[in-house]
Amino acid sequence: MTGEDWWWKAWGQILHSVQTGKSSFQHVHGMQFFEYMTKNPEAGAIFDRAMASYTAQTGAQVVAAYPFDRARVVVDVGGGHGALLAAILRHHPSVRGIVFDQPATVEIAKGFLESKCLLDRCQVLGGDFFQSVPEGGDTYLLQHVVHDWDDENASRILRNCHRAMPPDGKLLLVEMVIPSGNNPFLGKFLDLGVLMMENGARERTELEYRDLLFDAGFDVTRIIPLPSPDSIIQAVRRP
Repeated sequence: MTGEDWWWKAWGQILHSVQTGKSSFQHVHGMQFFEYMTKNPEAGAIFDRAMASYTAQTGAQVVAAYPFDRARVVVDVGGGHGALLAAILRHHPSVRGIVFDQPATVEIAKGFLESKCLLDRCQVLGGDFFQSVPEGGDTYLLQHVVHDWDDENASRILRNCHRAMPPDGKLLLVEMVIPSGNNPFLGKFLDLGVLMMENGARERTELEYRDLLFDAGFDVTRIIPLPSPDSIIQAVRRP
């Protein structure tokens, strides 16, 4: 993905994003990142494979760090090809799942989950998480979804999760939580990357995640650092 011209041309104009706070991708291509991915299926497929590759590296860490065996149904919102949910289901035979993403993406997820012999324990649903997310889960999981959006759009996604969840439900965000201080951290580089992609997209500090989730109706109850730069942010639904 990082060798594609549509990617490195936008990075070449990162100064535009630093100076204006606006997407250099839009500045170069005339549209923001996810619109470009939708209108250019070949680029979208490369991006989806890149995200699946990242999940293949980090999914085992997420599964090892969190007690998914206590869940009944895990809903992977923006779940892509289903790699993370597949890792959860393989390790926890009693758990069922739902992969939710754009219709074209979940068609690939259906084939992937079928190849892993997991389709009998997993629904594959297409839709728009800005409109709604599926009901029926008790654990809602979003890996590297919230950082793609500004606070307003991120809050829309989180509020839709809030509406879909039962009162005792859990929300899990897998994100790079920016630490205090000025030491090197991969999330700071990624912060430039998402800023380049979409207007307002950004990595966030622990306090910023707590405020964002509070405004969407959640209380953060736990943050679990992973061996990678990611952390699992657990939140519960306020009445």
